[in-house]
Amino acid sequence: MKKHLATLLTASLVTLLAPALGQAGDAIITGERFSFSMLPRWTHSGVWAPDGKRLLLVDAISSRVRLYDPEGQYQGNLKDESTGQDYSNIVKVHGVDTNSFWAEDEDGRFILLDQQYKILQTRDIQPLAKGADGDLRGIYQWVPSGSDFLLFGDIRKGDSATSAFLTVPLDNPQKFKTLGTMGIDDPSRRFYLLGSPYLASVKGRPYVIVMSESPYILTPDGDKIYFVQIGPEGKSHPINRPALPTQKGLNASRLVFQSIQESTLPVGIYGWHDYLYVLMRTPLSQGRTQWSLLKVDPSAKKAIQTRTIDSTADHMTVVPGEKYWAFIEKGLVEAPGQQTIRSFLRVPSVNVEQ
Repeated sequence: MKKHLATLLTASLVTLLAPALGQAGDAIITGERFSFSMLPRWTHSGVWAPDGKRLLLVDAISSRVRLYDPEGQYQGNLKDESTGQDYSNIVKVHGVDTNSFWAEDEDGRFILLDQQYKILQTRDIQPLAKGADGDLRGIYQWVPSGSDFLLFGDIRKGDSATSAFLTVPLDNPQKFKTLGTMGIDDPSRRFYLLGSPYLASVKGRPYVIVMSESPYILTPDGDKIYFVQIGPEGKSHPINRPALPTQKGLNASRLVFQSIQESTLPVGIYGWHDYLYVLMRTPLSQGRTQWSLLKVDPSAKKAIQTRTIDSTADHMTVVPGEKYWAFIEKGLVEAPGQQTIRSFLRVPSVNVEQ
C-alpha cells in the first residue's frame, strides 16, 4: 500500500495561518459561557439532543446521562425520562443525525434512541464479534461509521491477546475488519483508556489518531497525517507523545493527567459533516492551557484552518451539534473521578464551521 505523508499545523501556527483566515478576530472561536446549575462529574462523552434543545452529558460517577438546556440549566436524567427502555445505565453517547443518537450501556449493548429517547434498535456487538482475527473481548472507544461501528478494543485468538482498531458491521459483527493492532503493553494503548476520543468518521469512512511516539491520523487508505509544531528557531518538529507516569495508588490519575496537561498533543478528533476537527492542547505559563481546533479536509489530507478557542480550561470535552457546539471546560484531575466541571462555552455551529 502506497504511503503518503501529509502535515497538520498545530496551535503554535495560528499566527502564521491568520492572514488566510481573514480578519484576526476570525481566528478565535468564541461564544457565550454558561455555568452548569448542577455540576456534571467525570464526563468525556456528550451529545446534543436531535432537536438541539438539550445537551446530554454522561456523568460516569453517577452512571447517568445529565440533561441540560442550552444555558446549562439542569433538566433531569435521561433514564428518568425514557419510556419503554430495556437497557442499563448509559456510559457513552454519540450523535448520528438530526433524528437519533447511539448510546452504550454498562452491559456493553448499543442502543439507538430517537428524539423522545425511545429505543429504535439495539445491538449486542461484543458476543457476536468472533472472526478470523479472533474474538472481541473489550471495547474502549467507538463511533458510528455508516453501517459499521469503528472500535478500539481488545481481541483474543487462542492464547494471544492484542488491542486493535476495528470496523464492525452492525448486522454482521463476525465479519469485522482489523485496521491496525498494538500490544497490550504498548505505551500508546493507555491513551485510549483515558476518555479522549481518538476515533472519528466522515461520510462513513473511518479515521483514527494513532498515539505512537509521533502521533498521526490514520486514513481509510492507510495514509498517515502527522502532527508537527514550529519551534522558536522557526523549524518544524513532530509532536512527541508524552511518557505517562506508571506509579500506582491514589495519586496515579492526578499524575497521568498532569503529564498530559504539560504536553502539546491532540486530545480529540471529531467527524462532522464533510470535515475532521482535531482538538489540540498546548501548555502556557502558570499551568494554563491554550486550546485550538484544527479543521482537516480528509480528501486533501491536510489542515485547512487552525483556530484558537476562547478558553484556558485545564481539560476539555467537545460536543458538536447542528445548532451549537459545546466546549465543556473541565478542571484539574485530583483523583479518579474527582474533577470539577463548572462551565461550558456555547458557540453557534456556523461560527465553528465557517
